[in-house]
Order: sequence, then C-alpha cells, then structure tokens
Amino acid sequence: MLDEQSIRTADSLGVNYINDDLSSSSINQTNLHISTNLKNGPFYGRDDDGYFVVGGAEGGLEAIAGSGLQIGNRAVLASFNFMSTQSGVKNGAHGLFEIQLIHNEYWKQQGKRPLRCRVDNGKFYVLDLDSQIIAGSGNSYAFVQKRNVTYTLSLLLFQKGVHATLSGKDIPNGSIQISVEDCKRYIPGFPGFGLKGNSLATSGKAIITDWIVTPVGPYRLTIGAIGDSITAGLTDSPECESYVHIVTRSLGQKHTLNSGSGGAGTLLDVMRFPLEITPFQPRIVWIEGGTNDIIGGASSEAIFKNIVHQIQLITWGGTPLLSTIPPSMNFNSFQEKQRNTVNQLIRTSGYAFVDRDAVLRNISNPHELNRDYDQGDGTYVNRVGHKILAEEALRVIRPLLHGT
Repeated sequence: MLDEQSIRTADSLGVNYINDDLSSSSINQTNLHISTNLKNGPFYGRDDDGYFVVGGAEGGLEAIAGSGLQIGNRAVLASFNFMSTQSGVKNGAHGLFEIQLIHNEYWKQQGKRPLRCRVDNGKFYVLDLDSQIIAGSGNSYAFVQKRNVTYTLSLLLFQKGVHATLSGKDIPNGSIQISVEDCKRYIPGFPGFGLKGNSLATSGKAIITDWIVTPVGPYRLTIGAIGDSITAGLTDSPECESYVHIVTRSLGQKHTLNSGSGGAGTLLDVMRFPLEITPFQPRIVWIEGGTNDIIGGASSEAIFKNIVHQIQLITWGGTPLLSTIPPSMNFNSFQEKQRNTVNQLIRTSGYAFVDRDAVLRNISNPHELNRDYDQGDGTYVNRVGHKILAEEALRVIRPLLHGT
C-alpha cells in the first residue's frame, strides 16, 4: 500500500470538493443524479440517517454528482461510511455498497462503467472501466457484515495506483487493504456511489453516510503539474515513464503531483486549479494544456487568457512554469494558426517555459511531431518523447530553483 503518511488531502487543508453526510439535513448537499429501477416514494433517498435503500426492495441505485467540478485523473480519495439495519437476511448478506470514481457521459455512451470499489455481501473488490475485477475477489468473503455496525470504505487513486481500504471494528486486524500499483490512466468526470439492499430483507435499510471526495497531493512539494492527457502520460505506461514523474523524481520529490487529465482544456484547468493545485502549494507550478482547446475550436486569445488566469491563482509565492503546445498532424490550418499564436504569447510572456513545440516537432515539417517521438496518432508522445521532454524541462527548472 501507499504510505499515506507522505500524502495529504485537500479536505484536510480546508478545501472541500464533496463533504456530504448524505442526510436530509446536510448543509453540504451534493446535487445527485439518480439512476434506479426502484419505485418512487419511500424506497430510497435522504433521511435523518443518511442515504438509504429499504430492505426488501427489488433493485438498487446509482448516484452521480450532478454538478460541481470534474476531478483530475488520478489524484483523489473518496470514502463513505455504510451500515445495514436490515433483518431477515442470511448472515452477512446485507447487499451492495460501492464508491464510483471518474465517470462521464462519453464513457457511459461507450458502454463503460466508472472505476468502482465495492463491498458486495461481504466480498471486497475493485472493478475497472470494463467491469473487470482488478483487485480483491468477487468469489471469496472478506468479512461477515453485521447488522447495525458502521464500516468505512475508501478508494485512493494516486500515481496511476488504486488503493482500497475497508475498515471496521469487526474486521480482522481492523482493516483490509487491496492495492494495484500501476493501472491505466483514468478518465476525468463526476464521482458517485451505488447502493443496493437485500431483496429478501423483511425490514430495515442499507445506508451510506459521510461521503467525502477530495483531491490528494504529497507533502513537501517542489513541483506540481496541471494539463491534459499529454501531461498525464501514456495510458498503458507506468507512472514512472511520464515526463512529469521523471522530472519530479529528478528533483528529489518522492511522490508526483500530476493533475494532467485526459480531455481537459485550459478553462477546466482554471476550475480545477483551486482544488488540485492550490491546497498543496508547489514551489513550481507547471501549467500546460491547450491541445484540447484547439481541437474544440477555442481561440488563441481565450487559451492564453486561461493560462494567465492560472498564473494569477498562484498566491503563495510559487513560480509559474509554462509549456508551449506541441504540434499535431490532426490540426487544420485554423487550429495550427491558433497553436502558433498561443506559443508565441507564451514565449514572449516573460515567464519560464518548456518549449515542447521546439523539442518535439519535425524539423522538416514543424506542423507535425518528430516521428521518433510520435506514439502513432500524430498527437500523443511516446516513451522516447517523454524522456526528451523531461531532459528539456530539467534544463529550465533547475535554474529556477537556484534563483539563476
């Protein structure tokens, strides 16, 4: 498991994303979108005890945060407490309780589900986006859930790792932990939870309370990065092969704060910044992005304005570090013009920058990636490209740290 003594949450630093006790009287009620096959009325919802499904009901529900910010791809902790008051069930068979993370409409349309951490009638496991178990077991029982006992389920995504914990006084040694150190990059979206009681119960409820979702960062930060999927690194590569990680470790920082998110644009980065970067106050804030803005038709002026807005959010004395937008063979002439204009604005901004464009472009055709660094689609950077980018970034960053 990850050494949790070396990381901290935005919530612990006073910056809340979701902190909802899920009761009807909660002062921090999250706007929830509910999908369910249960009938309306007294079968599910918020009450004084939390969010519930009645025992004996045929079916369950999925609750997704319907408003708020999309969290980045792999630096987040979610947890909740759960309890069953159901009677008339077999020993331990109290239904299903699950945390859901990184969920959006695109992947829902593709028939994929969010990453889920689940307690299922005493079984404890984690499912990936393809609903395959990647940690724990769907066949063997981890514990025997007892009636009227509160348990805690948590799921930490950090540095492409999955770390799940189930705790409670009736669990052997107080907790069970399952972990996968290197997984695929996760897709940003809205978190949620799932809940299903036992359809054979004669009374009582399955209840979830105290739902927290919060970004995570390491202690003693030299550098933290925010951007898009190029920043995040290759989907199937381990964290250690991303250029942000290589730079981070080369600077002596143990854990990486990489808030690069697949699909993110600079406007979303402005919104994510106070949650995913500000609480952890890196000495150097590496502001990237721009590729998705250009794909979406944004103007160079709008993109650079969002970059400047992020710089203005560095209020703790940190040093901004920018990056030019690398070339892509998928840009049309208008998009290429916007890219070149943004890059010129970055180069003349007066701020330090990593010139990803100059490092990665094809010398004979500067509108395209160098084939040696092209992952194969004309946009994404391969492992060799990540190493080259890390070398260039370190050349820029080291003088910043030494004040020269």
